[in-house]
Amino acid sequence: MTSIIMAMFGLIITCIPIVAQSPIIQYSPQKSAPESFHYVYLKHIKTTQLLTTLQAVCPTCDWSVNHAMQSVGLRTHDAQWAVYRQAIQLVDKPVSQVRLAIDIIEVTNTESDRYQQLFSHLTDPIIQGDTIKTMLQMMVSAGQATIVSSPTLTGSSGTAITLMVGEKIPYVRTVETNGYRNHQLEYLNSGITIDITPYVHYAGTIHMDIDLTYNTVNGYRSDMGMDLPIVANRQSTVSLYCKAGESIVFAGFIDKANHNTIEKVPFLGDIPLLGLLFQRKLTTSHSTDVIYRITPHQLPH
Repeated sequence: MTSIIMAMFGLIITCIPIVAQSPIIQYSPQKSAPESFHYVYLKHIKTTQLLTTLQAVCPTCDWSVNHAMQSVGLRTHDAQWAVYRQAIQLVDKPVSQVRLAIDIIEVTNTESDRYQQLFSHLTDPIIQGDTIKTMLQMMVSAGQATIVSSPTLTGSSGTAITLMVGEKIPYVRTVETNGYRNHQLEYLNSGITIDITPYVHYAGTIHMDIDLTYNTVNGYRSDMGMDLPIVANRQSTVSLYCKAGESIVFAGFIDKANHNTIEKVPFLGDIPLLGLLFQRKLTTSHSTDVIYRITPHQLPH
């Protein structure tokens, strides 16, 4: 009996530690910090320039962009916003400013050996070397070329800068609507339009995308009794790398014109009808070219 009790007691004893080793685990849910709306004002770049970065930082976030206030915002947790804010501030840096010094050089003698040697086929921009620089100085000194204008344009890196050299030619166009003809006065851009987009790189080099458009009026055609201009268009697109202070040169915008002059014998040449026998008409051709020299400079912040 005792052994049985002891056996039972031993069984009870051995069971007690097992029960004591079974811990009671309790889970207390921790509430995360509530989301709140955060925003930051941009100091240097535009909101339109930041959209791609925002999508890269968080593609699934519902960003709030205020173009008028130049600010971006987001509803998120404080800790997560600190990460996003730091990424935005790394991008929001001052944009480099570029000053373009442009020389517009008119060549009056396109038949000269100097012009034919270097500039007659220079239709695409190239970096000005010592040879071209010296040749331009000699042409200006000899009166074969004239610097007619030297404008200076300033813009931001990555933003197009436009220079238009020419004139607006008016013409009348007839438009027929519901059987009625209306005359409209319109203008045509004749000349050279240069769009330059500079990109300033970290190493001090400047990459320029240059778009050239050259419009000239070659004649007129008749349409509904109106003379409409016939436009010849030439376009060129080129990308170049240069150092700040280096010059880019391009030419080939030749303008040809005919000049009519009448030589006559004094008094006799003025007699009606009979004076034609004492007159002589001379036609001379004159061609000019325009050389553009563009020198970019990076401005300090």
